[in-house]
Amino acid sequence: MGERDVYAIKVYGSPTAPVSWDSYDTGTVPMWSMESAYAKLWHVYHKRITEMVVNENAVQHLLGLYDEVISTIPRRLICKNPHHDFRSQRITIKHRHLPEMVNRPNEVVYDGTPYVGWYRWSIINGHESAEYAQHRDYVSADPDHLWKLYEGFKPLGHNCDCWEDEHIVFAGRFGRWEKGILIHHAYEQVKEVAQNALHEMQ
Repeated sequence: MGERDVYAIKVYGSPTAPVSWDSYDTGTVPMWSMESAYAKLWHVYHKRITEMVVNENAVQHLLGLYDEVISTIPRRLICKNPHHDFRSQRITIKHRHLPEMVNRPNEVVYDGTPYVGWYRWSIINGHESAEYAQHRDYVSADPDHLWKLYEGFKPLGHNCDCWEDEHIVFAGRFGRWEKGILIHHAYEQVKEVAQNALHEMQ
């Protein structure tokens, strides 16, 4: 609801900033639970997971072992040049778990009005969240202490060209360090890489 330019100001501080306002239609869309998907993936693959410290040397070692390496870890953590620029937007998320007696349908609202501080609000599987582009002390206004406050950031872009000549695929918002990358984009990208690798093996 509201206007695209107001939404851009609330999120990035500029009415001309590129945003995903027009990328989603109003109405009902199918969804799936990321939490249950992760649980199923862990059940199937947890015995094949090896815990290790990933740094420049580790990446170089993995590149020598495999035909394709897919990385979803934050790209700046394996950047080889300390002068490369990784831009990000600070955010604050206000979150609470709704009591079981509160029966609310899943809903996501993108707000382009000047009347509220948040720009995205949602109720998904009994979890209510509101996202802001700046820090505010919302917890102090919650006498029941039901809300939890999480501070973080989301990637906007970078100028890093490390590993571009190597067979490494950067996937996901933090792996690619790009704005507007959602989890289904990572799925589609990795699926394409896997299909191409299988095709080359045949």
